[in-house]
Amino acid sequence: MSKVERRIIAVGQYGQVACAVDASLAAPAAVFLDELKTGYWDDPEVGELPDERQVKEYYRFLALCKKIANGEDLEDFLSYNRLQDGVWELKVGIMRLAFYDTNGQGSWTPKPGDRHEEFDGKVKWLIPMDFDYFLRLANSFPKTEAKAPPEEILRAMQIRKEDVNHDRDEQVRG
Repeated sequence: MSKVERRIIAVGQYGQVACAVDASLAAPAAVFLDELKTGYWDDPEVGELPDERQVKEYYRFLALCKKIANGEDLEDFLSYNRLQDGVWELKVGIMRLAFYDTNGQGSWTPKPGDRHEEFDGKVKWLIPMDFDYFLRLANSFPKTEAKAPPEEILRAMQIRKEDVNHDRDEQVRG
């Protein structure tokens, strides 16, 4: 089996952001970004495609990825959130892009981030400063309810498992 190729979205002083590759060698985040860039992402709130707004939101996602790669603050809690077991999400409008960190050698350690209480009593999580170098974009989904769909979180965790297995296989092949 040949080396798995991942689309690199951003590289900076603190990390590399790339699209995760699942067991079928598909990259769901790359598909999402391609659809968004052309305005053809299947947005439940938009009746007719292409949607010009999506093209702008594509560049917002790219900017968030570049900021994370460079270790820059994402400025507000509206652009990201902690989901579960080391899976986080980038947020633009109703669009969500799940991501996680990995050492690039076939493993990961979930990073919960630091708890931050807002003035209104809501709890937010600060992005960890100890993320591993490799950040991988897993899957996308629309968030139309108060909480992220559990099946999408599970999907991100499954993609993570499959993606880091590619890294592990490459380590074995050396």
